[in-house]
Amino acid sequence: LQNSIEISKKIIDSKGHTFTARLPSEDVLVEGDFTRLSQVFSNILNNAAKYTNQGGKIELDTTSTTDQAIICIADNGNGIDKDYLPNIFDMFSQADPFSHKGAGGLGIGLTLCKNLIDLHDGQIEVDSDGLDKGSRFTVRIPLAEQSKKSAAAGSSSQPVKNEPKAESKRRVLVVDDNVDSARMLQLLIKAKGYEVRAVNSGLEAIEEYKAFQPEAVFLDIGLPDMDGYDVCVAIRKMESGKDILIVAQTGWGQDEHLKKSAESGFNLHMVKPVKPAQVFETLSKHFQAK
Repeated sequence: LQNSIEISKKIIDSKGHTFTARLPSEDVLVEGDFTRLSQVFSNILNNAAKYTNQGGKIELDTTSTTDQAIICIADNGNGIDKDYLPNIFDMFSQADPFSHKGAGGLGIGLTLCKNLIDLHDGQIEVDSDGLDKGSRFTVRIPLAEQSKKSAAAGSSSQPVKNEPKAESKRRVLVVDDNVDSARMLQLLIKAKGYEVRAVNSGLEAIEEYKAFQPEAVFLDIGLPDMDGYDVCVAIRKMESGKDILIVAQTGWGQDEHLKKSAESGFNLHMVKPVKPAQVFETLSKHFQAK
């Protein structure tokens, strides 16, 4: 949390906000990736600063139970329309709630936050009384085993950090002409311990494949220069590409699209929005079978 606060300090100070952080007096450790969790909390803090008028208030509170760390970030800013709250974490549906302020949308930030928290077996939720009434984000993350024991026993002993177990460094290539989508999937797969690169066109995909030699490719169909079907065919023609995993990820899911994917050499055809769990399960099954 200290790292996230430091990352967000510039934008908070630039808007003259009053920022209050109530942190625990003793370390509370969770099972997680330091970089990804810092990314989550700095993203929420940045949004609070961005969507709160000059001279506003932002508060960060931390508490814990015997098995969870609970982090709440609240502001007195623009708030969120009640009708929009159920969809706040849906990708690219976020232009509406703040449009009346002319501040722009939230990009993929909250979608990425939710997916990263899901990866940590946690939960993230948001509440707001409506427009101009502020918002409150609450994140819950399981404690590391030693912190659970300390909390249960009321002990003040120093817990030992327990790093998450990573997958082996398998190479994965992500291809999507939507830069944000490609980046998000890259980060999510990377958080599982894979080595991941992302590109945004068909020609880039072929060149990156030759240089990177990935063992799995998540390939969008609707690319700007050459479609994903042709890219898949080109990769399959290479000796190194005959047995790798190639997954189509696209908004097209009719029977003719599924048939063309199979004929082009795809192993699987996933229709967007693709759930992270589906991606991880596909990768795990493929590499376990090798």
